[in-house]
Amino acid sequence: MPLRVSLPVFFLLFSCVFITGCPATSHRDVKNSRIAYDLGCDYLNKNQGRAAFEQFVKAVEMDPDFADGHNALGLLYIGLKEYEKAEKHLKKAIEINPNLPDYYNNLGKVYTEMGRYKEAIDNFKKALGFLVYSSPHFAHANLGWAYYKNGQHKEAFAEINTALQISPNFCLAYRMLGIIYSETSQPLDAIKNFNKYRDNCPDNPEPYYFIANIKQKYNLAQQDEIISDYNKSLEKGANFCPSLKALGGLYLKSKNIESALSNYENFINACGDDGEVFLNIAEIYSKKGDINKAKVFFSSCVEKWKNTDISSECQKKLNSLQ
Repeated sequence: MPLRVSLPVFFLLFSCVFITGCPATSHRDVKNSRIAYDLGCDYLNKNQGRAAFEQFVKAVEMDPDFADGHNALGLLYIGLKEYEKAEKHLKKAIEINPNLPDYYNNLGKVYTEMGRYKEAIDNFKKALGFLVYSSPHFAHANLGWAYYKNGQHKEAFAEINTALQISPNFCLAYRMLGIIYSETSQPLDAIKNFNKYRDNCPDNPEPYYFIANIKQKYNLAQQDEIISDYNKSLEKGANFCPSLKALGGLYLKSKNIESALSNYENFINACGDDGEVFLNIAEIYSKKGDINKAKVFFSSCVEKWKNTDISSECQKKLNSLQ
């Protein structure tokens, strides 16, 4: 079974075996290509993405007709959000071997990320059209998500629920349902599905974050309970960026500026630059009376996010300190 994709980061499945049956020619080094591919899979399983990428590139250089190699590169490009490159490699994989449903599922995911929902739907249906498909629940769920993004909500629920009928513990499907219910202002149903996501994927920080976020957004719990849910997320992933940012904002709103600053600083150290976070840190330093640090963050905000609303807001705040 080749590499397949459902969602970036948390739902990439790396099952690495190669396809046989392609005769070697003088311009194809099949043996070493497969060795490079296997090394790439091993690096992926060790979370060494750069090394994996280099090996997959070698694999298709040594054997340009290695379909699984192109599929693997396509998946990595999805993770890098380089969707045109991902499309190119996945279409090449299908051209070489049009008889694997996973390739169509992966290409459908690319089109979903690109907002080309009709093409995504078409490819997910092609994947489901195969009589032999070891994991159709992935394509059903992805088809449901593409239907949702295309405004076809009835069809979306039908496909995602079909995925759950096939695989009742399928975290991705509960995640999708939770997001759909959240975005359609049905918070209790959203929490119900995020709870199922959490129960089936207890080591993933994301469902704890979603639960806390829904409770906060719809005022469904006291602040202590919401903070507890965010912290549970951080127990599963100490540098889970959405929870660090959310906690910073929650503490800032409640005027606990030291806790807000701590979470925002952890966010920057773990996750990189963010305009809203820079603005809020600058305001915290301003409230603490540390005007020099406030100016540094306001100035950085202005420079890093030129010609944006955040930059304009930071400039206004900076001017007020002059």
